[in-house]
Amino acid sequence: MFRTDESSVRADDDALVAQFASLAATMPGAMVHVTGCADPRGAPRSNATLAAERATTVAARLVAAGLPAERLVVDWETAVTPATGTEQGAASPDLDGYALKRRATLKIVLPAQGKTREALRR
Repeated sequence: MFRTDESSVRADDDALVAQFASLAATMPGAMVHVTGCADPRGAPRSNATLAAERATTVAARLVAAGLPAERLVVDWETAVTPATGTEQGAASPDLDGYALKRRATLKIVLPAQGKTREALRR
């Protein structure tokens, strides 16, 4: 999780990222997908940049914790809700919902039989 307009990993989350890296490193051939996300407030281009920064920051922490960079797939997404500050037509902003969207998600993808690494990256 990230604070508004920030892309640095908080100290209390750094240990979790390192634990995740250690776990993923024990799975031969597994790829780790890192997806950075942003809430819908702000300009779409700025949100995309922020989401990308979040993903690359977490990916860098995974590498620093010992996960080989070639096992990472880094991507980002931004919220599709209009930047009006409301969620699904609500009368006021959903600040808790925004906080949940300011994140990076990590997913371990195990190799499938007969699939190439390139197919796993799609």
